[in-house]
Amino acid sequence: MREFCRHHNHGWQTLSPNQGRTIAVVTCSLIACLSITSSRAWGDTLLVPEEYGSIQAALDLAVDGDLILVAPGEYFENLDFLGKPVTLKSAEGAELTIINGSEGSQGPDYPDAVLCDSGEGPDTVLDGFTITSALRSGIRCEGSSPTILDSVIEANADSGVWLVDSSSLLDGNVIYNHTNFVGSAVFVDGNIDEAYSLHMRNCVVSGNVADFGPAGVGLYSLHVESTVLLEDCVIEDNYGSIGVGGLAADVSTTMVGCTIANNSSDFLGFGGVAFEALASLLLFDCSFESNEGGLGGGIAIGENMTCEVVECVFRNNVSWNRGGAIAVLGGPEIGIGSAYIDGCTFAGNEAESGSVIGGGPAVVGVPGLPAEFIVEIRNSILWDNDGPLFDLPDGELTVEYSDVEGSYAGTGNIDLDPLFVDLEQGDLHLTAESPCIDAGDPEDPPDLDGTVADMGAYFYMQFGFLRGEVDGNGTVNALLDAIALLAWQFGGGEAPSCMDAADADDNGVVNALLDALYLLHWNFLGGSSPPDPGPATCGVDYTEDELDCAQMLECE
Repeated sequence: MREFCRHHNHGWQTLSPNQGRTIAVVTCSLIACLSITSSRAWGDTLLVPEEYGSIQAALDLAVDGDLILVAPGEYFENLDFLGKPVTLKSAEGAELTIINGSEGSQGPDYPDAVLCDSGEGPDTVLDGFTITSALRSGIRCEGSSPTILDSVIEANADSGVWLVDSSSLLDGNVIYNHTNFVGSAVFVDGNIDEAYSLHMRNCVVSGNVADFGPAGVGLYSLHVESTVLLEDCVIEDNYGSIGVGGLAADVSTTMVGCTIANNSSDFLGFGGVAFEALASLLLFDCSFESNEGGLGGGIAIGENMTCEVVECVFRNNVSWNRGGAIAVLGGPEIGIGSAYIDGCTFAGNEAESGSVIGGGPAVVGVPGLPAEFIVEIRNSILWDNDGPLFDLPDGELTVEYSDVEGSYAGTGNIDLDPLFVDLEQGDLHLTAESPCIDAGDPEDPPDLDGTVADMGAYFYMQFGFLRGEVDGNGTVNALLDAIALLAWQFGGGEAPSCMDAADADDNGVVNALLDALYLLHWNFLGGSSPPDPGPATCGVDYTEDELDCAQMLECE
């Protein structure tokens, strides 16, 4: 049963500055210390280079809560945050503000462009720089968990970002063009004594190479409670030689809204992502496209794993050995693993000597030694793949309520052309005539349009509404719809058939006067447009509230 919602708030914590500060200057007298504290206010802004000749000079003198604002330019420095909860921010963004670590300005012990190894926490913030040419890592954090925002980390000698015993937040960063033995772009490691929790969101990891992968993102920890969350990230065009092209993890990992594309490895490696033993995995609303590897083109799942793959797309992934889309890894004396695949679309995947899913096949296959693996596929589409679909020699496979080309025995299965919008161009949305519409498990929660679950990763929108459409004529006319709202509230007019549409400002409450004013302000005074879905695109409301529609419009 599908229980995930792409549009839920994931509860990200808003960071706030440390509210306390202590200045300890051992070598000065009490009078001198009082002079220092009285001359500077908490949370000062330090300007580089106007007030301080270098970024490190500002870091040396900064105190808790300070903002170091850096003007555009290229700074040949190797920075150390010195454990301070301060914000280092560029004045005009990463494109114009460069930290070049090529000269090792602090000596041979500082081969990284940016170093955090003094217990820095989330209130230590790096925001908006290009970080390049370091003799080792662009950013290296050991026992520290800073916040890294909106930066470009490129062409450093080893890794882009190297994290050890760190629970950092990486948001809005581009990490590319690194070559290393292992973990070229982002490498995360921990120890057996402490769990870490890594968050990456809105990041792009691209164009990295590793001799012994992973080339893109490597996530390793000996602590079983460590967790990783990747949200709306793109991992593409990475090459992992005999390792992994895109991402490898042996910790529990959740990926939401991510794109894994055009990653590759050699014959003994993995293409897109590989998840090793003893980890749990959730992939939701992700796309795996045109990845190539020897053992598993799209994803490879390790033994003893619990894996859920929900509303994901696997397109044009290739394995030169086995498991074109999904490879289930086997091994001697292993426990039973499970893979639950719900509402996914598989198209154009290929395994040159096997199947699509499993070890030998083009979709799911088990490479290497046999594995006792339980695979359940539901509400999915498997169409236009090259080669046999499944190969689970010692496993248990159940397929239900799915469109399987060539047919497969199971409750609710069909073997009919799904009628994608454009299969050749990769648009795997359903057309209005698709037999996959309303063909999913009728006992599952309905699609967002209120109809029976569709098969595949993209449900077909059959019904919806336009935000601000009150009078029921099928279009949004700010004046007429505002009049309809006011007439209902104050003149005994007919109530809107869709209260969600009448909630023009999408605040979860229909207030006829305020919503009417919102429509008029938008149309005549250049105010904000009514939020989705509308006023021009028919759809459903992703905002969680108590409003609904007694009658919705057909979406064409």
